[in-house]
Amino acid sequence: MLVSFPCLATAMVLLQPAAGAGPLVDLREASAGRQAPARTAQRSTTGSVLRLGIWGLGYNLALAAITNTKGTDAAAQLSEKLFAKAKELGEALEVPIPALPAGKTKKPAERQGDAMQYLLSGAGKEISRQLLRKHGADHAALFDLAVRCQLLTLLYLPGDDFTQTLKAAIEKFGLQSGLPDELWRPLAAKIEAGITFSDMVSETQATSRRIAEHLGASPATRAPPAGDADGLAHEVRRLNAEIATLEHELRTQSIILSEQVLAARRSGIDRKRRDRDAAVDKLKILCTTRPASACDALTEKR
Repeated sequence: MLVSFPCLATAMVLLQPAAGAGPLVDLREASAGRQAPARTAQRSTTGSVLRLGIWGLGYNLALAAITNTKGTDAAAQLSEKLFAKAKELGEALEVPIPALPAGKTKKPAERQGDAMQYLLSGAGKEISRQLLRKHGADHAALFDLAVRCQLLTLLYLPGDDFTQTLKAAIEKFGLQSGLPDELWRPLAAKIEAGITFSDMVSETQATSRRIAEHLGASPATRAPPAGDADGLAHEVRRLNAEIATLEHELRTQSIILSEQVLAARRSGIDRKRRDRDAAVDKLKILCTTRPASACDALTEKR
């Protein structure tokens, strides 16, 4: 059975991210006569706007619930923004999104328990059930995988029984989602290896980036076209996209990352800015002697 999505015309996915994150992906194109693929066409849906939207829903909703456990005004404001993005995606996908649990006055352990219940046995379970009914097991698994990945940033503890439960769930939903193994298996391997919590946060975000890019969130990652000017223009645009993604992750993760990790992230962004500026300088030289459409990259917002 084929299903259309008229309300996708007004929705925008913000990924990598996602949780109110990363480069914008315009979902309006999904309303221009496109239809969702049949339930049985599991792997043929890779890269579709629908699957990208479902991944973004799980990512945004989980990060909103996790941020909501911090109990500060800044965390509450960020959680509201992330939840608004999740709710927008839910409306686009015609899936109701229940309100986050209230928790500012509760103890930290109670807030974490509420977030787990909300994502695993409350709202998250019902959303997954509706996605299964509307779009099939592979689409529901994308949502479930996104939620479990983000829960690692709250609950990961090397060798812990619940961490192993999350690892098993990531492997299960990774297989069911139809995503290539190389997108999610490295994360499961890092859990098995017992890396530190800070490293796990970084690995979780790297996994989310890989999956979002695979589903179509970052067209700037395609191979550069031939030609010096075109190649440099592609490099400038690619670096701009990566910088925007990393800056968004820095903003959304600043509450849960240590100062050491934040400093390393800022240093990485600075390196990419220098690489971008060097590519811009080379492109400027080329454009003074050989005007081309690639030179438009010089005037794009950075």
